[in-house]
Amino acid sequence: MADNAPKVRALRPAAMQYAWGIRGLDSRVARYALECGSIDGVDPSAPYAELWIGTHPKAPTTFVDGTPLQSALPGGAELPFMFKILSAGKCLSIQAHPDKKNAERLHAENPEAY
Repeated sequence: MADNAPKVRALRPAAMQYAWGIRGLDSRVARYALECGSIDGVDPSAPYAELWIGTHPKAPTTFVDGTPLQSALPGGAELPFMFKILSAGKCLSIQAHPDKKNAERLHAENPEAY
């Protein structure tokens, strides 16, 4: 393989806890987060709900060395999407999110809801 070929690098997605998530090691989100080093341990009573893979400022994905994923993108750009892996212990509604421009407008108008 050529030296300038793209390299595959391991990622550490952010593990998110929400009330509807599956608790403890029964959650595949918790097990994956533990395996890839996103978390140091699994709380058996905590609801592990989502793994976020993206550049969201609330929980950005990093490489295993701690370097932000965003730093590997041209110009440090944000990804235009966020990939989520869910571990749902309760029924969820279908969600659709606004684009960034509308999200910013909605947040400015009603920051408690958006």
